Amino acid sequence: MFYIIILKIQFYYLEFISRYYYSSRFFYQIYIRQSYQKNCKRILFEKHNKLYNDLVIIISEFNFEEKDSLTFWGDSLFLLNFYLNKKPKYTLELGSGSSSLTLAYGAMLIKKKYRINSYIYSIDENEKYLKEVVIQKFPDYLNEFINFSYSKTILNEYDGNLGISFKAIPNVKFDFAYVDGPQFKPNVYNNSKYSYEEKTISNLSKKPFNADIIDILKKSKNLVVVIDQRISTVWTIIKLTKNKIKSKKYYFAPKKTVIFYK
Repeated sequence: MFYIIILKIQFYYLEFISRYYYSSRFFYQIYIRQSYQKNCKRILFEKHNKLYNDLVIIISEFNFEEKDSLTFWGDSLFLLNFYLNKKPKYTLELGSGSSSLTLAYGAMLIKKKYRINSYIYSIDENEKYLKEVVIQKFPDYLNEFINFSYSKTILNEYDGNLGISFKAIPNVKFDFAYVDGPQFKPNVYNNSKYSYEEKTISNLSKKPFNADIIDILKKSKNLVVVIDQRISTVWTIIKLTKNKIKSKKYYFAPKKTVIFYK
């Protein structure tokens, strides 16, 4: 009986977190987030104009409406500020895009101001998108701070939880990771010419969580992980790695989860 009560309390706690921090079903959530994103866009334009202009180029590749494209600006400023604060040495970016620009720009600022070398390994499962959008549009002045690579995806079971991960991860002890991939469905590319179809996941009945962090933790200590939305991934990773977690924090406006590991 006591165990059942604990499970119910845990369920309602996670349900509250999910509805408050990650959903956009209520008017106040949409209003607060859009205000935050517009403010982030203004700050980037005023304080990081070079990054702002580079982001415009990549964002324009997708035919998003203005309200939908605003999320890029909120993501970018949050990630930039967090990255500058942590000053990681080796970063793993799971899912390339506008965040690649932001991280590399942050690495450049860290080197200029603190003389600390930061390097990003960025991986994506969409080869066409990676080559024709991200790499082709990526500014030359940031190339020294990042390495791009394409990787196929694989599926594995983790204590009964179906996980999807990249097949080729660099053999590096990372101290920071940004989880925004691999994509389970191609909907992120629906409004663009860059389609993605992965045969290994096209007929699955349930959505797998992004599992790369599970394997990375086997060789990386004091890892800091930022997860972009991905509610099922957040809860599954927390459940499977709870004994290694030092602390965690949820951010409402940017819809991010940050996990600090021992």
